[in-house]
Amino acid sequence: DEEQIFKKNTVVLSVESGYGKQFNLEGFNFLSDIEFFLAGIRAGVLPFGPTGSGALRGAFEIGLEAITLRYTEPMGATYGGLAIATRYHFLWIDGFVPYEELGAAAGGTDLEVREISSSFAFQLFGGLGAGGLGRRRGFGHGRFPLAAGNIHGSACCANQRDSKGYANPVV
Repeated sequence: DEEQIFKKNTVVLSVESGYGKQFNLEGFNFLSDIEFFLAGIRAGVLPFGPTGSGALRGAFEIGLEAITLRYTEPMGATYGGLAIATRYHFLWIDGFVPYEELGAAAGGTDLEVREISSSFAFQLFGGLGAGGLGRRRGFGHGRFPLAAGNIHGSACCANQRDSKGYANPVV
């Protein structure tokens, strides 16, 4: 059951992947049309176990993630960094585990575009997702977590200003 799977001090290992594309939130007329694929390996811990009640019943996770991005547009380039991330697993529906996450990463990149004019870049991210608890005999407590997806938004910027002096993040 969820009490055993999400118990205090449980170590959580996850492999993550995704795709990102720049969009023009501020309406600027100069963008580099950045696109990328990402991959990460996260090690986290559940420091408290399940807490709360009702719709807020869940388990808090904090962890470190090695993350890499492979830029495909406007040119081939890479980013590599280390993130600290938090995730809250909502446990109020049996077998279905929605979550929210927030994190920040710092790393290096060889991408040369107007929006990122430094070899150092940082990334702020957050998102919503869902997982499930599948059934498999002979494994752990008879149930195991399955990742089901993540809606993920991120922002990167370093040393960039538009013509009016305002920071211009890549989102």
